[in-house]
Amino acid sequence: MSILGTVGIADKGDYNPSTTYVAGNSVYYAGSTWVALKSNLTGITPEEGENWKYLARGFESDSLSQIEGTDTSGVIGTAGSTVVSQALIDAIADKVMTKLIPYANIVNNFMATDPKTVLSGPMGKSLKDQLDTTNINLNKTNLKANSNFLTVGKTGAQYTTINAAINYAKTYATKTNRVTIFIYEGTYNEQIELNDNNGIDLVGIQGQTIVTYPSAYPNAPLYTCGQGYFYGITFRSAGGTSSYGMHFERQGFPNASGETVFTNCRFISDANASVGVGMGDNNTVEFRNCTFIGAATESQAIYVHNFPTAASGQTMRFINNHIYGNITVDDAPAMVGNGTIASPLILQFFNNYVEYGSFRFRKDASTQLPYVSVNHHNISIHTNSRYNTLIALNRKDYGAFFYGYSKPANKIPNSGYYDYYIPLKDANSYSIVVDNAVIQGVGDYDKTKYSIVGQTPSGFLLRDTDASGTGAGNFITVYFTILPL
Repeated sequence: MSILGTVGIADKGDYNPSTTYVAGNSVYYAGSTWVALKSNLTGITPEEGENWKYLARGFESDSLSQIEGTDTSGVIGTAGSTVVSQALIDAIADKVMTKLIPYANIVNNFMATDPKTVLSGPMGKSLKDQLDTTNINLNKTNLKANSNFLTVGKTGAQYTTINAAINYAKTYATKTNRVTIFIYEGTYNEQIELNDNNGIDLVGIQGQTIVTYPSAYPNAPLYTCGQGYFYGITFRSAGGTSSYGMHFERQGFPNASGETVFTNCRFISDANASVGVGMGDNNTVEFRNCTFIGAATESQAIYVHNFPTAASGQTMRFINNHIYGNITVDDAPAMVGNGTIASPLILQFFNNYVEYGSFRFRKDASTQLPYVSVNHHNISIHTNSRYNTLIALNRKDYGAFFYGYSKPANKIPNSGYYDYYIPLKDANSYSIVVDNAVIQGVGDYDKTKYSIVGQTPSGFLLRDTDASGTGAGNFITVYFTILPL
């Protein structure tokens, strides 16, 4: 009998590195059961991550002869010894029928017509203890009862709605006894609330899983905080409502510490930022390989703020994401006039592609910058922030860039120099240092002969004062470093 097969997850037995597994396949490896989160997995050893999910393994048979229990009263042998459940049941039955009822027949005992046949207190407790032990073992073979994984789907799953599965899981899930809900492809018109989440993870499998709802702020298709893992799901706020696609909010949930991770998810809002994140004490939120789509071009894609009162341990990570729209970060205490309050938030951005958007840091209600100020006491960019297409997301230590173009063939009229205009968004908000210039066919250019003579919101002007015209008309590459003011 395949226990896993009863809920639509295919049990493939022992793990074989030469076998190709698809999403939903479960295997037995190194004493544990693992379920595949992706398809076309060949030679990828099961371990916790984006490819495999660890699951508790129960009994693999519905036969009592293969289930062991503890003989607490010594019905078979020595008290406390491990025995086969079938033998234990047989021994209990033998005692009930031949030893514990010496004064009447079995029918009279069960019908309670003869008071002399009632079991004594010690005998009754012994029988109850053995039956309780056996029932506990039998319950472990029931995949739905307090299982570590549940399924949701339009057909063939345990539940047809995500909320029904969540409501059941909430009755027993904890941080140390987590429940993973696997959601099959389809569109689910639901509003999910997992605030103060202490043990429920949502995983989309076998296609596109979409959760959409016309929510109203502060609600959202997903409204969460605490500790959770979300994989392969699109969260979309639809119908022109004011909500985010996903809202993480710590205020109002003082015990919701922990780490929340989103992997391979999409966030969309028709009328607001795709995600809104309000951090809090000892919260970490990570987005990895996700897509953020704001309401329209040049709209808000991501909105983040720290806790408005004193807090610590706040970290956000954005890794390998595609962001369509603006990113806004607020220093929440300063926004309400409490700028001296310590509520540090560390932001890490690594290899993110930002399209149609810019960065905005609101250090207080009246001051807005296109970058995070160096040494700001609350908001900081992690030292490993680099390789992002939006300059403001890179730590100053890694803000090196270059542009290549053709050097003008002729000097500026009535002058002895050449001018190059280099496009750079918010160039007037940075300190720009030209590190080097290389002219094709000439090599490194004399750094003393060029300087920056003007900076605007759209670029900066580089002046070449070489009167000899070295390299005029040739291709030139300029290397420079961006430093926040």
